[in-house]
Amino acid sequence: MRAKSRITRRVPGGGPAVWFTMLLLLGGGMFLGCEATEAPPEDDAEEQALELDGDGDNGSPEPEPEPEEPDNGEADEAFADERVTLVDVAALTQVVEDADGTVTVINFWATWCPPCLNEMPYLVEFYETYADADVTFISVTADAPRTIDDVLEYMTDEDIPFHVYVMDGIQPPDVAEALDIDFRGALPVTVIFDQEGDLVVQWDEEITLADLQEAVDPLLGAT
Repeated sequence: MRAKSRITRRVPGGGPAVWFTMLLLLGGGMFLGCEATEAPPEDDAEEQALELDGDGDNGSPEPEPEPEEPDNGEADEAFADERVTLVDVAALTQVVEDADGTVTVINFWATWCPPCLNEMPYLVEFYETYADADVTFISVTADAPRTIDDVLEYMTDEDIPFHVYVMDGIQPPDVAEALDIDFRGALPVTVIFDQEGDLVVQWDEEITLADLQEAVDPLLGAT
């Protein structure tokens, strides 16, 4: 746990950001984008009136069928792909703690977040440039586990070279508490911890390679 983290510099979201709401669906976390979704209309009471049977008597309503269990076979098969890992808040915290002693860069994104996709080429370039440095890059997507195929398709199409962690049942306050950061629900978010586990900078907007280099190079002693 990075309880001692302190923010030395925080960049507020000045650019476009996507806000999301957490819903629990079929036991997994589903993040919805900024577009409003209409609630399904309520059943009209008149439509629920019993129909007359053949003898003119009110018949008893037929019992509703038992709800079918969701078929997670395809999702389970997708998570067998070594490029992605499903994590709850405890597992995500462990991933970050395992990076202690290195400069740690964590990026939160989603395939349905346009600003996230805009900055992705810079993150890929950063990852490849600093592959041999004392830097740990952690990519965390807010895509719902049931849409993991969308993540894998995007990773294939864009040649994403790094591993991606898929949040399962994690709400924004969970992330904020676990990592001791100001995470309120906007995407993208990128944070950098130094080798001591202190939070150096947090961006609540899309960033560039130059932004990352400006923050990371001094921590590595680069001139």
